[in-house]
This record gives sequence, C-alpha cells and structure tokens, in this order.
Amino acid sequence: MAQAALIKASAPGKLLVLGEYAVLRGAPAIVMAVDCRARVSLRPSQHRTWRLTAPQLNLHDYPLDQCGQARADTVDTLRQKLKLFSAVVECVRMQLGELAPCDVCIDTADFFHNGTKLGIGSSAAVAVALTGALAHSLDCQAGHESAQLLSSAQLFELAAKAHHKAQGGVGSNVDIAASVYGGTIVHRIRQNPVPVRLPDALHIQPIFTGGSASTPNLVAQVLKSRAAANTKLEQHFQHMTHLAQAGWQACTDNNAAALGHHAGEYHLAMQQLGALTSADIISSDHQQLRALAEQAGLHYKPSGAGGGDIGLLFSQGRDDISLLPKLQAAGFEPLKLAQCASGFQLL
Repeated sequence: MAQAALIKASAPGKLLVLGEYAVLRGAPAIVMAVDCRARVSLRPSQHRTWRLTAPQLNLHDYPLDQCGQARADTVDTLRQKLKLFSAVVECVRMQLGELAPCDVCIDTADFFHNGTKLGIGSSAAVAVALTGALAHSLDCQAGHESAQLLSSAQLFELAAKAHHKAQGGVGSNVDIAASVYGGTIVHRIRQNPVPVRLPDALHIQPIFTGGSASTPNLVAQVLKSRAAANTKLEQHFQHMTHLAQAGWQACTDNNAAALGHHAGEYHLAMQQLGALTSADIISSDHQQLRALAEQAGLHYKPSGAGGGDIGLLFSQGRDDISLLPKLQAAGFEPLKLAQCASGFQLL
C-alpha cells in the first residue's frame, strides 16, 4: 500500500420489517437497509503498531499491538469495546493474509439520536465496512489499487464470521446481509439473499421508543428456552415462520394492506414468544405504541429483538400523519431514516 494511501468505506444500518427470532429457525426475514452509515477510514501506520480512533467509544489514536489486538495491560471494560475491531482484524488476517499496521478511524455518529444509540445494526455495519476496507488494503499492498478483493458473498461470509465471534456466537446475520447488499432483501440462514420490493402503497414510519435494548441478551434468552425442547415453543416458531412467509407473499403480490396486517399479527407473536421464554420482548413502550396505532386503524410492531429501541408503524400512503403528534406527545419520536439505502461502498 502506498505510503499516502487513504482508504474509506461505509456500510448501512438496517430495519427488520418482519421475521425476528423465527429467522433463527430458517424463516425468511424481510430487512431494509437505512442510510445511517458506519464510516471507516484507514491509512498505513506511522508507527509499528495499530492505532484506533473511534469517537463514539471515546477512543482517540489508541495504540493496539502489532497484530491489531488489545494490549496485555488493557482493562476488561476497554477490551470489551475493542472486541469487534479485534475480531475483524483477526478474521481478515486468518482468511486473506498478513495485514500491515494501520491507523484506523471508525465513525458511527449516524447511529445515535440525541446521545442515545439506536438499535439499527451499528456493529454489523462496522464489521462490514471494516472488513471491506481491510481487504481492499491488501489489494493495494499488492499493487491493485482499483480492485476490490472480495465479492459481496465473500464479504458477507467474512464479516459475518467476525461479527459472530464478537457477539459470542449469537445471531442470524440478517443485519450483516443488509449492510453488505443494501436495498430491501429477504434473508434466510445459509441461503443467498433475495431482493424484494415492498408494496407501492406501503409507508413504514420508524418510531424511537427513547431507550436502548440488548439484542444479544434477548436472543440468548430465547435460545436458552428453545434448548429445553419445549413443544409449545416449537409450534409457536412454526406460527411465526408462517407469518413471515405470508408477509413475503404480500410483497410479491404488492399488497400493502396484507403486509401491514401480517406485521400486526407478528407483534402479537413476538409478545407470545416473550411469554413463553420469559424474555422482555414487548416492553411497555411497545405495548403503548401498538395501542396508539390500533386507535388510528394502523399496524405496529417492534423492529429487531424488541425490548425497546425501534418500532415500525405501517400505513398506506401517509395515513399515519395525524397520529404522529400523539406519538410525540406520549414521548415517542418519529425518525427520518432514508430507506432502501445502498450497501457496502468503497469511497
């Protein structure tokens, strides 16, 4: 890589339209990329070690070791912050070859709203953007500055491996798929993503509940219950899978009313899943938002694992306009998120 070379890359966040939790059992999940982007830049290090700047982690020119890993004297709290970065660097090195030390900057400011982190896939977006940038740096080292080392499928596989390692082996990689491919896709485990078009008349309004939730913790709680071989739980997963498939069919049929209906039913299915697993999936905020939506004749469901974070209001056209002031009066905030954003980009 030339001494002055600067590599920039970005990847989007996501909104899960349908298929939460059931995707872990092979169900289709409809996921939409949103234009909140993780931005990564890297250049050859002026030192013999890696240095990381990540303002949202309060890290500024922080020194790592020669392999891009946390130093031996790093305290546990900081080591946790560095887990994703370390996993990506390690996976790229193991899969693609030795990396020269770099000065890296990771910016996830887009994923914060009034100082609170939004649950729209920031860690997946970082994993994808950083993986792609590091892979390109290897190409530049080899003298192929205009090339991109990885195909989209290879980028997905490598970023998913690193993200999985950092998250403790929990997750479906649906957020990785959105960050790599962008647009709106149907994601299923161990299958290639399928582009999908949402119904023309459908409007999806993201709503921020005002608080964050831990996706890995909620998913781990559900998986723990599933491991107990509960017949009732297995039957419920089949029901959720049926709803996800019906939602996909509604997209194929360009039927906004049907997709909204299935989304509302999926909210109830997530609520029942929480009851079966003792996981706080449908929080009081999500309950209140659903009640407000029903009063206006609209449909609502959480986007993602639940517990807080983001919910989605489904309407035809802009039938939700009159409801938005009521949501704000109740302490909830409609978010302006550009939808169907482009996937991974080298800049």
